[in-house]
Amino acid sequence: MSNFMGFRLFKLGRIDPFNIRREDIDIESISHSLAQLNRYGGHCRFPYSVAQHTCLLIDYVPQQLKRAVALHDAPESFGFVDLPRPVKVRMPDYNKIEGSTLERIFELMDEPIENLFAIKPYDDNICVDEMTALFDTYDPSTDARRALGVTIEYWDWTRAKEELMTRLEAIL
Repeated sequence: MSNFMGFRLFKLGRIDPFNIRREDIDIESISHSLAQLNRYGGHCRFPYSVAQHTCLLIDYVPQQLKRAVALHDAPESFGFVDLPRPVKVRMPDYNKIEGSTLERIFELMDEPIENLFAIKPYDDNICVDEMTALFDTYDPSTDARRALGVTIEYWDWTRAKEELMTRLEAIL
C-alpha cells in the first residue's frame, strides 16, 4: 500500500479499495456498511438502505442471478458510496473506478460478469417500487420502467444488516 493509508472496514481494519483482495470481501463488514447507507441521498419518506434494496432484489430475481445481486452493491461498502443517479452519470472517472472494483469483486467471487448485465433490468425496475413508496412527488405513469411489485416498508438498520447477512451467508 506504500503511503496509502487505506479505507477502514467495520471488522477487517484497513483495506485498499483500489486493490480488493478475496479476504477483503467480508459478509459482516459489507452488511454492516450497506445497512447504514441510505439510497436516494437519504431523501426518502423513511430511511431506506442499500442493504434492504439488495435483500429485496435477492428475493425477487431468479436463482441463477442471486449471487450477482448479492455482490452488485458491494463496492459501496468499500467507500464507493451510493450516489444518486443524476450525480453519478456526470462522474465518468468515478464510474470507471467503481466499475473496475465491481468487476474485480465478481472475478474474486467466481461470478460471471455477464450476470451483472443480466440483473440491470431488475435493478432499474425496482426503482419504480422504491420511488412510489418513498417519494410523495413521484408519478410512476411518467416512467418507462415497470415496477417489480416489491413491497417497500421501513426496516431499521439492524434488521437490514441481519437480513442481508443471512442472505449473503446462504448465497456466497
